[in-house]
Amino acid sequence: MKKIGYRGVKGIKLENTLESIMEAVSLGFDMAEIDIQMTKDGKIIVFHDYDLKRLFDNSKKISELTYEELLSVTDKIPLLKEVIKSIKDTNMELNIEIKELFQKNGIIEELIYILERYSFEERVLISSFDHVILKEIKKRDKKLKTAVLVASRPVDPVSVIKAAEADGYNSLYYFADKEIIKECHEHGYFVNIWTVNTKDEAEYYKKMGVDGIISDYNLF
Repeated sequence: MKKIGYRGVKGIKLENTLESIMEAVSLGFDMAEIDIQMTKDGKIIVFHDYDLKRLFDNSKKISELTYEELLSVTDKIPLLKEVIKSIKDTNMELNIEIKELFQKNGIIEELIYILERYSFEERVLISSFDHVILKEIKKRDKKLKTAVLVASRPVDPVSVIKAAEADGYNSLYYFADKEIIKECHEHGYFVNIWTVNTKDEAEYYKKMGVDGIISDYNLF
């Protein structure tokens, strides 16, 4: 079972920062879950929210700022390529969640370019709530591993995965059950769950047979 740090290790360091991701490395996580989106000038950054309000008390939207303008607000938001370069010589993998819900302005092409440039294709899992994006990624490069993100209990989870031509299923933890895990495994798909933050819950889902647990903390 993979131990996956949520936004790096969100419970210990500021989420989605280089510090948080490197903390996940030092704590022995197998993978770090991070979020990506694009700035106005087409740079892929690692950040969750569509604006800077929650973390930096600034109402400006990411999509309206160039990367240089973003740096004038904070230097805590790294470029995706900086993250990859920082962990390239470690065993850390990345679960990259694409946050683009309304502007798909070249993010797929740029993401694939960065992964190829740094020879990182085999160390990523790409996930999104926008399953059309995942299907498009598979059209561009079938070798890239993808997972549908879900925050509900589908009637037929396997059909959701198949429709996106994905490799697995990343579920909000309390919508994952034995039936889903069994059905996905029978069809050759993995199941990761998010966000589990107590040891008791982690042990419970580990025994249930999930393939990865995403957490804010080091629970194992």
